[in-house]
This record gives sequence, structure tokens and C-alpha cells, in this order.
Amino acid sequence: MARLAIGALFGIVVGVLGGAALGIKASDESVDQTELEAAATEAGVDAQDLLGAVNSTGLPPRSYLAAVGELPSAPAPRPQDNVDKLLSCLARFESGGDPGAYNHRSGASGLLQFLPSTWKSTPQGAAGMSIWDASAQLAAGRWMIQQGRLREWSTRGFCA
Repeated sequence: MARLAIGALFGIVVGVLGGAALGIKASDESVDQTELEAAATEAGVDAQDLLGAVNSTGLPPRSYLAAVGELPSAPAPRPQDNVDKLLSCLARFESGGDPGAYNHRSGASGLLQFLPSTWKSTPQGAAGMSIWDASAQLAAGRWMIQQGRLREWSTRGFCA
């Protein structure tokens, strides 16, 4: 019985090593090689190692890499356009980039220092979103710029 087990083990080892020497891969036919290589490059890992992990887990390459923390699970942020750059500059001059900033003299609040009346005139303010929500402020700022209301920021001259 022991000889049978040793013989079977030897056969498996020879089969695996022989297949590797011939370039035969066990189950990579179901894995999209382009996707695998792109994911490996993005994560900075060896494509062959990733193939082994994908074959052993059954997960797609990007899902596996996200699950083990090699890739972020959230989509990549969109590239900054000119409005994003303008908003970033305005935020730097208006609040120093602090979404909790408050001007006691004017009552302006948040990242882009909205006055309460101005905030209420934006879709985000009208919808009851918090003036302290940085993403809501950026969306409102984008909307205002698209509506031609950039002049309402006194610091626009430093940015535009």
C-alpha cells in the first residue's frame, strides 16, 4: 500500500514538473490572459503567481487582488479636469482645505466658504444636504461654476 502511495505521488510530481517544463498550464484556459496581465501589472505582482492564485481561488484576477489588498476595491478616481483644479484652488484659499472651517464675521462655512443664502441656492443646499459635507460642497461648487457663478468667490482671481 505504501508503494502505491509513493508511486502515485511520484506520478503526480513528474506530471506537474513535466507539464511545467513543456509550458503546460493546468487551468488557465478559463482566465482571460489580457485581463490577468493588466491586473498583475497594475498591482505590481508576477502574472504567473497571480494565475496560480486565481486558479486556486476561482476568483477573477482583479477581485482576487482587491480581496487581498493588492488593489483598491473602489474604482480609480477620475482624472482631474479644469473645474476640479479650480475647486481645489478655491478650497485652499477659502478654507485652507478645511471642510469644518467657519468664518464668524460672515457666517461662511465649509470647504468653499458658502454663505448660508448661497448654499440654499444650490441644488445640494435646496435638497437639505449639510453645508459641512465636503463632497456636497464640491458638487455645489462645480454646479455654480457651470452656471457662470465663479465671480461669487472673491478669491477666484488667485485661481482662474
